[in-house]
Amino acid sequence: MSGDKRAVLRQWLESGRMLLQPLSFPQRELWEASPVSVRDISNHICCLIQVRGVITAAACQAALQRVVDRQEVMRLSFLPGKERPLQMIRENGEASLCFRELSPAHRHEEAVEELASEIFREPFDLVQGPLYRAEVLRRAADDHVMVFAIHHAIADGWTLGIFVQDLCLAYVRGLMGLRDELPPLPLTYAGWATAERAFWQPAELERRAAFWKSTLAGRRRLWKSVDGSETATGVLHRWVVHLPASLADAARGLARSAGATLFSTLLAAFQVTLSWWTGEKDILVGTPVANRTKQAVRSPPA
Repeated sequence: MSGDKRAVLRQWLESGRMLLQPLSFPQRELWEASPVSVRDISNHICCLIQVRGVITAAACQAALQRVVDRQEVMRLSFLPGKERPLQMIRENGEASLCFRELSPAHRHEEAVEELASEIFREPFDLVQGPLYRAEVLRRAADDHVMVFAIHHAIADGWTLGIFVQDLCLAYVRGLMGLRDELPPLPLTYAGWATAERAFWQPAELERRAAFWKSTLAGRRRLWKSVDGSETATGVLHRWVVHLPASLADAARGLARSAGATLFSTLLAAFQVTLSWWTGEKDILVGTPVANRTKQAVRSPPA
């Protein structure tokens, strides 16, 4: 980092305009245990949001700004360190949004997909930020596609849904003439990460590690890991699967009748499928969790 940038960073820290925080545990895993570089585009979480109706660039910018003001991860980037980076959380951040009018030749689905792929593949500056990218593609006065990408270091599939709900709420409030900010978060990302670090002390880690070592002892792997690391730096592919509504309804009905969640029911179906494929009768399947044990980090504003 140049001397000028160091001076600006020092000034921001002293004025309270920026806060330095250690990496959260998920961020540490991304930096230290991921098979690909944290800068690889496989860490980009991407979505296309279809918007029907007349919208304006100014209203979209204002709505996104409200989300940036509410969600500190939208103002977060990373300061390189000797051992590992630090989170840099800016007090204020300007919403990053582009509004593009598409020519008639680029309004069909294939052209939009190609433009979206280019936007998705553009790397993020992890130091400068922002670590998200939003672009609205206008196909007609009442037909838009919002292309949104965000780095996995500050988001996951769950938080992507919360972002969309926050953005819609902010836009609707703007249409209603409500100029106040979105309700404050009951728990910020930095606050959640601090609580996680306080809980996962060595004694707790050792206790849990001992449990899983004894539980998994003697279990045979169904298959070996693929040699080498996989990366998404090549051509991106999109795989879309549409499940019939009748099948989804049947799965929900089965979950209700068994007194289980839909997730647990689908996981059981996955285990049955593995049994059919492998011929094994006793299969142990693990699943990652998002560590959202507090309601404050599960729900968007009401």
